Order: sequence, then C-alpha cells, then structure tokens
Amino acid sequence: MIESVQWEWVTLLAAGLAVLAASGAVMAADPPEQRLWAGDAPGSEGVKNTERSEGARTYDVTVPTLTVYRAPKDTATGTAIVVCPGGAFRRLATAHEGHDVAKWLNSLGVTAAVLKYRVGKQIKSSADVERLSVADGMRAIRTLRAKAAALGVRPDRVGIMGFSAGGNLAGRLVARMNELDADAADPIDRLSCRPDFAVLVYASIRTLDERTVTRKTPPIFMIHAANDRVPNDGCAKLFLALYKAKVPAELHIFTTGGHGFGLGNRGGAVAAWPKLFALWLSESEKFQNTFRPDYLAPIGGQAKAVLTPGATVAYKDLHGDKQVATARAVRANKDGVVASAWRRETLGRRIGYAFCYLRSDTDQQVRCHFGSDDEARVWINGKLVCENDAPRELRARDDSFDVRLTKGLNPVMVKASQRSGTWAFKLEAPARPPAAQPAAPPGAPVNDLREDGVVPNWVTLTLHIEKLNP
Repeated sequence: MIESVQWEWVTLLAAGLAVLAASGAVMAADPPEQRLWAGDAPGSEGVKNTERSEGARTYDVTVPTLTVYRAPKDTATGTAIVVCPGGAFRRLATAHEGHDVAKWLNSLGVTAAVLKYRVGKQIKSSADVERLSVADGMRAIRTLRAKAAALGVRPDRVGIMGFSAGGNLAGRLVARMNELDADAADPIDRLSCRPDFAVLVYASIRTLDERTVTRKTPPIFMIHAANDRVPNDGCAKLFLALYKAKVPAELHIFTTGGHGFGLGNRGGAVAAWPKLFALWLSESEKFQNTFRPDYLAPIGGQAKAVLTPGATVAYKDLHGDKQVATARAVRANKDGVVASAWRRETLGRRIGYAFCYLRSDTDQQVRCHFGSDDEARVWINGKLVCENDAPRELRARDDSFDVRLTKGLNPVMVKASQRSGTWAFKLEAPARPPAAQPAAPPGAPVNDLREDGVVPNWVTLTLHIEKLNP
C-alpha cells in the first residue's frame, strides 16, 4: 500500500514537471562553471579550497570561475558583459546580483559571464582586493576576448557590470586597465583588459576619480540610491571627472532604494534602472554598428580610395537597402579648417569620409587638430593617428596631435560617425613650400601643403546609414 501511494506521487510529480516544462515554467540548468586559470590562480598557489555556499551566497572563494550565459542566436547583438556580484569581498550574492542578472542580459541579446572572484579569508586588505579579485576581473575580460569568435561576440564590445563590492572591483579595474604584459607566457594574458564600457550599480567608488580618469577611460553607466548606506558622492564625483575628460557617462541617483536592490524587483523608482540601462546600451550598440562598417578601409599604407569629385560608392544602409553616395570637393576656409558642413534638415546617422594628400618636400613633423561631435578616426599614411570617442569641439590645444610626414605624398583619410553637426580638421604648423611637387597618382585630387599649413582641396563622401525622421 505504501509503495502504491509512493508510486502515485512519483507519477503525479513526473506529470506535473512535464506540464511545467511544456509551459516553459521549468528553467534550464545554469551553464557549467569554467576555471579562469587551468591551475591555481596567481596569488593563490597552494591555497586550500574552502569554498562553501549558504543559500544564495557563496563564501571563501579561492578558485575563480566564469559561468557563461550565451545570448540566443536570433537576438544576439555581439555584446558581452562580465557580471561581478557584490558581498563586501567577504561573500558573493551570486543569485540576484549574478545569475539572475545574466539571464536578464540574455533577454537583451547580451552574452553574460558571471564572475566568481576571490573573496573571504584571502581578502584581508585593500591590497588583497587589487591583487586577487581585480586580477580575476582582468582575466575574465581577457578570457571573453580570447573566446570571442567561439561565443559569437565582438572583442571590442566586452563590458563589465559590478554590484556593490563588484562595482568597486570594476572601478578599480578601470583605473588600472592599461596594465598589459605583451610577453606573458599565457596568450590570454597578452590581451587587453580594458572594458569597452562599465556599469557600476550601488558601488563604493574609491580609486576611480579625477586622478585616474583620462580620455581613454571607457563609457560608464552608474546607478545609486540617495538613501543608500554606501555613500553615493563617489559616483557623483566620478561623473564630473568623466564629464571634464569628455568621456560618455550616465548617472542615475534615485531618492529611495537603499542598498542591494539588484534588478529592482523589490519595486519603487529603482525598478526603472534596468530599462534605462537597456536604452543606453541599445543606443551605444546602434551607434557603434553605424561606425563599424569599413567601406573604405586603408590598404597597404594607402587609403583604398582617394576619391575624385563626382565618383560614386554603392553601399547598404542599416535596413539593408541599397544606397549610392557621391563624392564632392571641399575647400578649407581662410583659417585652414576643413569641415564636413552637413546640412541639418535631415535627421539620422551618417558615416562621413574625407580624403586628401599632404605633400611634403622632406620628412617633417606637423601638428594637426581634429574635432567631431561623435566618434571619429584619422589615418595618415595608413596609420591611425587620432581616435575621437567622445563629442568635442575643435580646439587649439585640447585636440591636437603630431604626425610625421614623409617626403612626397601622404594620404589622409578621415572617418566620422555622426547624427548632426560637423567634424573639422586643420594643420597648425606652417610647412615649407615644396621645392619640387611630386606627381600625384592618376585621377587623385591635387592638394598642396601651403606655407601657412592650409590644405585647400579635399574630397568628402557622406553615407546616410539611417534616417530618423519620417
């Protein structure tokens, strides 16, 4: 009789699970953990593994791992994020600040990797945080870049998201992101650990400030609550430092919410932050995707096409529709500034190219200035000489860079991604008048480097990638 009742319960349980599975209520098992290092993690050699779990928290982590949640193929955007749970470096809140976050990021088309970094008994000081947990974060970013092709992500779209102490880790990592060991025995450790963006959620920000923020600091999205027991003045000061350095940043400080609200499931105003972040990320991804297509790539030290006025280039816009762009001549003004001079009536996204040759009668160094209202690049002699990742105006000092011209013709290519406004380019240092002008390539525009540094003739090409108005 007892066995019969037990069998009935088993049968009912199996039937119930089948129904739940059919309805999608049964969640798939979490992906397997992967060790960050094949052997002992550097700094933890010979340390006994004392890791333990209590409910949704993990204590005394000595073996750092990644748990990778791949975005669905039909919605994947190519973006990946390392997720760092919080826990005051004594434990890890691996559920609501880890695996739950990863599954939510998957719904945005983002591949997420939950980082189980070293916490607990090994973390006794701020120096240990830098030496152990931050090293785990660096290794996690490098690992995603190393496996980018296999994971279907872009190595230039790897970000980091940290909650509480995990945000502290992310901030410390950004402050030290320039560390690179080109001679490392492990190929993964030769890759850049610079995140392409960072998300700091109710984080205690201590080492990332006006002293460590530079123009190379990645874009940062920050969330905090005014009534958090963790001071939020650090993120406010960081935002100002980023603003002054012209680094894209967004900061949301909610009146209430306290600490540890995760994805905001407890309700209140902080419940809006996941949607705000999704909008920020979508805008960032769309912007990068408009800039990414390299229709006219540098090849062999020369621009693939130094166009002549009237030449046409066929391309496809973001919607897959075929378009044609026509090159036109542009002259520098009396101050030596050449600008895109786009009309503002049509709203949308564009990729602008500009081409010219800098003639020089000898090897010499000249100073250039470049400004843009969005992301842009400048190549001279096929070498990337200027990266502009944040909106800024053309200024005499802030946006200058020196380039080495070789004797003869020096091809220049500018590529700018914009929604409105202009980019502008000029030379500062006067050049000596060429004694004998070298012959220009057949069909190329004739551009002379005058004594006053003005390059009078350019050819520009504007590709309309997306129109935002009806």
